[in-house]
Amino acid sequence: MSYQDLLNKARALKPEEINGNLLSLMGDARFAAVVAWLEANREEFVALGSSQKLSKEHGPLAHCQGSIHALRVLEGQLKHLLDPRPPRRSPEPPPA
Repeated sequence: MSYQDLLNKARALKPEEINGNLLSLMGDARFAAVVAWLEANREEFVALGSSQKLSKEHGPLAHCQGSIHALRVLEGQLKHLLDPRPPRRSPEPPPA
């Protein structure tokens, strides 16, 4: 199967199917490799973004920070699938 074949199948999935399949995959011990891969890539971007070489290179620095943000969003979505928390409610106003 090529990556394009996989992408075509992915585009046909409904959000519920995506979440269900991800939860099922997370039950497989090998999914830890995916998490390790995401974390290693995030750490590489953090190290690059912290480099003095980029301190005056605003374009590459912005792209680097955007990559870090994107990976953190993905990690957050995976965490939320495993440990969904109820949405925060706004505090009730005091009775009048």
